Amino acid sequence: MALPCGSMIGYCCGVVQKVFKTNTKTTVIMICEGGEKFVVTGFSNCKKIVEFSSVAVEGNVISVNCLKVQRFDLDRFNGQKIYQTKLNFEFILLQNSIIKIVSSGTKFIKNFKEMCSGGLFEFKCFLASSFLDFGDGFCAIVTDGEKNRADIFVHGKNVKPKLALANCGDGLNIKKGVVAIEDECINVKVNIEDISLLDTKTDVVELLTTPIKKKKIV
Repeated sequence: MALPCGSMIGYCCGVVQKVFKTNTKTTVIMICEGGEKFVVTGFSNCKKIVEFSSVAVEGNVISVNCLKVQRFDLDRFNGQKIYQTKLNFEFILLQNSIIKIVSSGTKFIKNFKEMCSGGLFEFKCFLASSFLDFGDGFCAIVTDGEKNRADIFVHGKNVKPKLALANCGDGLNIKKGVVAIEDECINVKVNIEDISLLDTKTDVVELLTTPIKKKKIV
């Protein structure tokens, strides 16, 4: 949820989807309960940036109060299009911003059609590909066994040893995954602590399709 862009001071709460860090600022893409993306930016000269960076971890649900609401300067930087958000503004971290981690439970689902952006889900699935290196983690294609596809991204410490033996068709148990529906893909981000291999196995031979899609903002 978020206050209107006409306000000077704003509040937001949502699931952390992506974190971008540079020498001058940290930009966090979050998803609210309604599934919409919004942006929170903290500059390196703000004393709250250390606290903000420590909790702005993918999958965490955080709330931030006392934020500056600033419209995107579309002539210089079209953040609305780049971040694929309907909002024409971003939140800026201030020295007196109040940051909290919000407790949020996961919802158990049986198939990928029940997923939505910003949701935290528990589910079982099967590998439809091998795990591949992706940044500091691993990614793979998974299926719910009903010809539905999602892309899973696993991050955390010691990812490779835990997933090195996983093969196509192996069953996975996901205790908590944060979902983002981007373009024509369902992306699920999971911490290595929340994924485990199952004894079950299946043959993945059918053509998989993404059951839920989102159109680009133009």
